[in-house]
Amino acid sequence: MKQAVNEIKNQIIDLEKQITEAKKNKEDPETIKSLEDDLKQLKEQLLMIEKTAKTVGGVPASLLNDASKETSSTGIPARKSALLNALPKENLNQAQLQTFLNNLYADLKKKISSERVADVQKIIALLENDAASIAGSGVAAWYNNAPAQAALLVTYAATKSQDPNTLNNCGAIMNLCSHEEKAIPILKYVLATHPDNSTVLNNLGQAYAGLGDKQTAMMYFARCIQQSPNHPEANATAAKIEESNGNTQKAMEYTEASLRGAYNEERAEYYDNNKKSCKINVLFDTKRFGKTQFFDPGSLQIPQNCRDWASSESVYPYQVDFNNKIDAISKKYEGIVVANQLTEQDIINMGESPFNKAALFKKKVIGDCYAQRKYELYEKLLEDERKLVAQEQVERKQLDDDCEKKSLACGMNMECKDRVSYECCQKRVAMDNKYFSLWADLSDKYTQNNYTEDVGYYNSLVYLEAVSSESDKALALTTATYTIVFVNNFSGYVLSVLCDPARKPDCEKLNPANKQNTNSFDFKDAQCPINLKIPMGGMKVSLSCKKFGIEVGQGVKFGYEKDFITRESTLSMGVGVDADIPGILDAKAKEKVFVKFDANNQPIDVGLSAEASIGIKGTPPIASAGYTMGMNSGFNFSGTSPF
Repeated sequence: MKQAVNEIKNQIIDLEKQITEAKKNKEDPETIKSLEDDLKQLKEQLLMIEKTAKTVGGVPASLLNDASKETSSTGIPARKSALLNALPKENLNQAQLQTFLNNLYADLKKKISSERVADVQKIIALLENDAASIAGSGVAAWYNNAPAQAALLVTYAATKSQDPNTLNNCGAIMNLCSHEEKAIPILKYVLATHPDNSTVLNNLGQAYAGLGDKQTAMMYFARCIQQSPNHPEANATAAKIEESNGNTQKAMEYTEASLRGAYNEERAEYYDNNKKSCKINVLFDTKRFGKTQFFDPGSLQIPQNCRDWASSESVYPYQVDFNNKIDAISKKYEGIVVANQLTEQDIINMGESPFNKAALFKKKVIGDCYAQRKYELYEKLLEDERKLVAQEQVERKQLDDDCEKKSLACGMNMECKDRVSYECCQKRVAMDNKYFSLWADLSDKYTQNNYTEDVGYYNSLVYLEAVSSESDKALALTTATYTIVFVNNFSGYVLSVLCDPARKPDCEKLNPANKQNTNSFDFKDAQCPINLKIPMGGMKVSLSCKKFGIEVGQGVKFGYEKDFITRESTLSMGVGVDADIPGILDAKAKEKVFVKFDANNQPIDVGLSAEASIGIKGTPPIASAGYTMGMNSGFNFSGTSPF
């Protein structure tokens, strides 16, 4: 009883806050009225249970511990035509109702054992024939699993007082005891003076459903739900009726509304087994919950994505600052997680909150929905990224091929080559800018789709944790963990790796109008002071203003020469050559073989000297100028490489 009182008090506090917030925000009057009706119902229930709590102490233990063996079916029964046809055709008047209740009480006394009747008589005497207190004890008896005594107590109270609340409770317990035909005349009498009372409308719907009259039941449920859209019981039974009619989609809609009203394991299991698609917060009444916000972005504003190299200088610092703030927030809440680790004793002391099962279920449902939605958005992002990468690769390869052709067409004209390099650099920058904008569009769309749902999911989790957490320590630990995960989602909103200005190509270094290419030396032959040949053990090193070369002496294996002007290099191999260059040379090379590379280290010429026979695999005996070896670099010589 204490737990029930506390639970309803908490619900009342929550509803009062929601009503205040709804009025403050000038929400729809119908929404406010629905909230106020729900609040009125809760207060009536609280008053009734508090009265019962005062009297239940005098209820004999034999009564409270006497459990009923009756069980009710979870399905909608077949139509009970005989009982339906026997119902009064017109509403009872006051005198007729009194006679009906007296007869009902007398009939119940005959059907209930004398021991139980005696227990009831003791309670009536103990409560000095106070009808309201007796009715409250009847409700208490029902919740203590003593339906027979409950029915006798509330019926007796109804014979003494035609208070609408007492009559409604009498009808409700008749329903619960599977005597719906007795409940209907009582409830219709109450409905005549309380036509918009959602509780009475629900109880009438339940009564007709229990007699198998689905059409009449749905009529009363529709009226009830109009007054209280998330009425737990009305929606739950309406869902069963729709399920029995084969309307699974409608059954799920009623089940969702029922679960928004109150948690029930049976309804939760039905929902889990039948849900096919999700919406974030599907189990929250968004009109009530939407104003509850636990995340305040403050200075954590999502920065722009770069749309070209020109904006990178101004945008990139904001992106770095944003990521630093995320790291700082994560570190802060990691400290809270560490500081609030739960001990075994903490867990033992916590017990279980009355809202815990409901909160866990809702977390699971919105978590599943959130994960499904995230997966869909992420898959869409990956697909869009794949298309954009493929498009970019095609365009960049085309540009690279065009630039290579233009460079080759320049032949030995270095001015032409430099001009091509500069123009191609500018085209690559333009292409970077084009794809910066396309990637930014993709990222912005992903952020737009995710940000609101990420915030909504975080707010939902914190709210559920706040109303169900068993201790302050557990609340701090769990919500801090939520925060760490939440803010790290933000990292995916910003493409900072693309925006780093340090990656920007410096085309002006290649601009022929500025100066000669710094990759070639600018010595005039007449002024060149270098012309050296230095013997070093078994080899010679030569250096002039035009060339640098190394030549190994007797038993030569290779020589290397680099032309500073054309930037071409020549690698030569002579007597004693073995398979030091796998796949190109074999041991049959008797004299000298050379391979010449252009400025981009691509092989452009292969030659064989006088007596060399088939020394290069796969080539004719004499290879002409321009023969392509198909190798780019990566030669590996035995011994120390001189370059």
